[in-house]
Amino acid sequence: MVHYEPKLPPFKHQLLALERGWDKSGYAFLMEMGCGKSKTFIDNACMLRENKGLKRIFIAAPKGVYENWLRKEIPEHMPDRHREGSVIHLWRGGHSAAEKTALKRVMSDGPGLRVLIMNTEAISQSSKAYGVAEEYCKKPGTLLGVDESSTAKNPQAIRTKRLIKLGRLAEWRRIMTGTPNPRSPLDLWSQFEILGQSMLGFKSFFSFRSRFAIMSSQNFGGRSIDIVVGYRNTDLLSQIMEQHAIIVKKEDALDLPPKVYETRDVCLLYTSPSPRDTERS
Repeated sequence: MVHYEPKLPPFKHQLLALERGWDKSGYAFLMEMGCGKSKTFIDNACMLRENKGLKRIFIAAPKGVYENWLRKEIPEHMPDRHREGSVIHLWRGGHSAAEKTALKRVMSDGPGLRVLIMNTEAISQSSKAYGVAEEYCKKPGTLLGVDESSTAKNPQAIRTKRLIKLGRLAEWRRIMTGTPNPRSPLDLWSQFEILGQSMLGFKSFFSFRSRFAIMSSQNFGGRSIDIVVGYRNTDLLSQIMEQHAIIVKKEDALDLPPKVYETRDVCLLYTSPSPRDTERS
């Protein structure tokens, strides 16, 4: 692995993840919560910038967590030498004049690193947001990072199809989640498809399903429907995944610091009800 000076020293499992996948076009950080997949992604991006000419980062994350990338993850883990002169923009809909100006800056070319952070709900629900994402990802030297990629487990969903299309445009792709298969092993196909076409060795979800799922035809209201009743060849699937991913569970990350528990006293404020509220009750 090339020399790289991180802002904070990585744990052993983070270093292993970077050693295995930092320069790959597509790679998955499948780390349980608390194992530091966000830091690993940021270090990976900076390594690509220093050694492979990365110019832009596009981060797609669920609405409930995407602001954390701007407020916490990037300031905490990105070295100052990369943050200085960078242009970082958090998508909020693109309606205000201030945001339009900021969006124009992050879309422009320049010497500093460009980072655009967008919630995955906007990508699936807004043609405008997806159009911006598409234009951004097709620019040379772009890294696509999909946080909580298990939200793209349904291959028929608009969100999944659009994220896969963005993956076809970006020069490098990374997915991050601690629960890659929350329902079944079949949840993996579309997530890995973001990383690259036929990344798991199957051109379509249905060919993937036929290899790893046990199907049964059942009659519902006069219609014959194929349903999944079990799984097979899971050891083979694990072997294929390991070529494109690192899987880290908390019990495997032995050098993580112990949990810190704090007891805090909180004063609850009481506001007496108004006469109108009293009448309604």
